Amino acid sequence: MAISRQDILQQFRSGDPYLLFDGPVSEQTPKEFIPLIDTIRKETEWKQVGLPIKKDRNCNYKPIVRSGLYFGFTALVDANEAKILAIQTGKKCTEHPSGVYPLVHQGVSYQDFALLSSDVISYCEAMRLCNTQQFSEALHHIGKAFQEKQSEPIYATLFYELRLKLKDDASIDEELRYFENDIDSLIHGGRIYALLKYLVAQKNESKALELIQFVNQSLDDLIEGKKQSRIYAAQNSDWYKYKKEQFNKKIEKLKAKL
Repeated sequence: MAISRQDILQQFRSGDPYLLFDGPVSEQTPKEFIPLIDTIRKETEWKQVGLPIKKDRNCNYKPIVRSGLYFGFTALVDANEAKILAIQTGKKCTEHPSGVYPLVHQGVSYQDFALLSSDVISYCEAMRLCNTQQFSEALHHIGKAFQEKQSEPIYATLFYELRLKLKDDASIDEELRYFENDIDSLIHGGRIYALLKYLVAQKNESKALELIQFVNQSLDDLIEGKKQSRIYAAQNSDWYKYKKEQFNKKIEKLKAKL
């Protein structure tokens, strides 16, 4: 039976809302929770499953704590296409690759998701191959994902990391251009230091100095408002100043050797 967004709102108002069960997915996640995470049922249906559903005095659903991890329910008052399909099919509503892969890694089948695009599947296959150090094959899959959706930074990150792992030096300039307006993210995540370490190991001192200059100039442009973040949320100038100070302090010894 087809379900509309209005149906979801009416169900919420009736006192028996559709509830999304979610929580962290890792090796520590109780195995019995894996099939349930990111699925949606009415509150009465969840009670039949056997999970404890309790509310506080403000009618907020209390978390379920297992092995120090927190799982819980979110009542839906609206839903996108994936959530509506999840309700209709009993499958998982997870769409983003960052949420899909951990579930796949724990044994969930692609068929268990209500709405998956081909790029997400390609990303998951790339990650699976990375885990067995089949880097060339992984690059093939992430290349497909990145070609389909170049705006997804998760794809870009893995694409460039694998290319450099396979000694494709041209990937460095391409990665820097991709993240040029978000260069602080490469500092924050430590990626910029991995690039410098690679260049130093390759005895490419001139390229390492060029990279340092590029990072500082990009940060100056962000500080002065000459550039705007393209991928991630924009930060204030103090954040970019801090990242510039952090970057240059961390590479002081390295820069002295170049």
